[in-house]
Amino acid sequence: MSLSKYLLTILCSVCGSLSAQTLQVGKLYSGPIELSVADINATFSIPEQWQGILPQNSEVFVMQSTVSASQNVLLIAQQIDLNNLKQQMSESIDFGDGFVLVPKGQVTVIDKTQIEASYSVAQSNDKFALVISVVGDVGWAISAVGIATNQDKSALEQTTRQIASSIVFENVQAAPLQHNAWYPHLSNRKLTYFYTSSGYTEEQYIWLCGNNTFYKSFNSGGFGGGASGAFASKDGGQWRTSGNLNSGTLELYFNDGRISQYTLTHEGDTKLFLDGKRWFREAINCQ
Repeated sequence: MSLSKYLLTILCSVCGSLSAQTLQVGKLYSGPIELSVADINATFSIPEQWQGILPQNSEVFVMQSTVSASQNVLLIAQQIDLNNLKQQMSESIDFGDGFVLVPKGQVTVIDKTQIEASYSVAQSNDKFALVISVVGDVGWAISAVGIATNQDKSALEQTTRQIASSIVFENVQAAPLQHNAWYPHLSNRKLTYFYTSSGYTEEQYIWLCGNNTFYKSFNSGGFGGGASGAFASKDGGQWRTSGNLNSGTLELYFNDGRISQYTLTHEGDTKLFLDGKRWFREAINCQ
């Protein structure tokens, strides 16, 4: 299973925690420090004698020990529930360029919000990995992927657990529910729009959660790869609908103050149109 297939975003605008600093692309942080990640309403900490950075054009927050360069922890966010996450972690994780984590033993469920698994590193007898994932109550999870040499195994395990235990999902204050004809047709749905012409591909995704939060992603180019690569975007916030099934409106209120509106229409029970363009619906669970 390719890691790129389930990478989603860590989003960097102001979070609820007043003590945490807002994560910025390309900035190197030295621990101890708490950082905020917004649209998933979460915070995490870099421990003492560690540093971390979100590289330009990257999907992963990278941390490294300042004492031993062989100790690294990657933070990855995705929209997923506990059962699907457990299935993902039971399989090999492919980072590309031949770097593959191979599971050793069973995935361990620590509690209803946290699971972990150990891995060997393919084609490398002197390295190991530990993945600890924390699932929030808003349909998001953050995975701490610790990688080190066998010599540093004990220290890396301790630090990975420390980082994972620092991950906190804040309570989301949902927008007032708009009880109209459109809401049950869009709540807990992933909306997808595809456009292809002369080698150009455009993909748009909108996740509409049951608590009225949303996340929006846009990809374009010669090849599309789903919703990834927007680690530092602000494309999330709260959503609501109005109108009736003959003519409705979807309103997206972004965390940075922007507002987008789409005219909602449909044909039959299955075809959905936003501003006259066909979008596909897929049931999700992101309460």
